[in-house]
Amino acid sequence: MATIDALLSEFQKRNAGRRWRPGSVDCVMTLADWLVTLGHRDPAAGLRGVYHDEAGYRAILAGHGGMAPMIDARATMLGLPRTATARTGDVGVIGSAASIDRQWGAIWDGGDWLVRFDGGFSRVKARAMAIWRVRQQEARSAEGATGTSQEARSEATGSKNDARGCACPS
Repeated sequence: MATIDALLSEFQKRNAGRRWRPGSVDCVMTLADWLVTLGHRDPAAGLRGVYHDEAGYRAILAGHGGMAPMIDARATMLGLPRTATARTGDVGVIGSAASIDRQWGAIWDGGDWLVRFDGGFSRVKARAMAIWRVRQQEARSAEGATGTSQEARSEATGSKNDARGCACPS
């Protein structure tokens, strides 16, 4: 079985080349794609393709009370426990608890949080609002798990975003 570091490196490379598309390729869907890469069922299946722009994304976030509660519900569904300290490959929410416009889904790379923005991944030094321990199941190669067929179909067109929340800001 590949190490978590090797899987994360492969995942980053493959995902960074995908075209940005809110609801298919953004910081929320990237967390779900990472979990699928690690062998989990897709925690964002009910969200994929539901929003297509910043306004749709914010409506979903507001309906969940912010990104941390939204991710927590999906992590709980997968049996991922919350933790106070991140290990390589863990997922989290970083940003401002006071503003859903400043919250991002991120993956811990062992030194920084990786956030998928329009244009690829950025390393971010930030305190996490919430962290979930990720367990590697029967991991798939990142090539086979960087997205669903629905995502592949929807990547045909791109989308720009603004510099506030996540359908993730650049």
